[in-house]
Amino acid sequence: MKQEIRRNIEDKLEKLLQEKKNIEEEIKLINSELQNSNSAVDRRSIQINRCEKDIKEIVDHIYKEFSKSVGVANIREYEENQLKAAQDMAEERLSLRSQLSKLKYQYAFFPLSIRLTY
Repeated sequence: MKQEIRRNIEDKLEKLLQEKKNIEEEIKLINSELQNSNSAVDRRSIQINRCEKDIKEIVDHIYKEFSKSVGVANIREYEENQLKAAQDMAEERLSLRSQLSKLKYQYAFFPLSIRLTY
């Protein structure tokens, strides 16, 4: 009986050791695939950066005269300036609307007798 239990335990241990070995081999394979994938991503990033640089140079060349005529270094600077101006204008409109609402509210509750004296 004890030998049977011992044998069962040894069999389970042997199976677990084999499973551990299989998992370790799988981990090595996955790590290798991960390294290959990371290398591929790095190569693609370099290619993308080169393409972006080429695109910027082409766009700069196309808009060179325009950029010079409006006094900016390149079209991206012009676009940034335009975006900032549009954002500033939107903020100013919001502020003015808020002030107008406050004035309308104050006028609505301003006593009629005081309004008639003006």
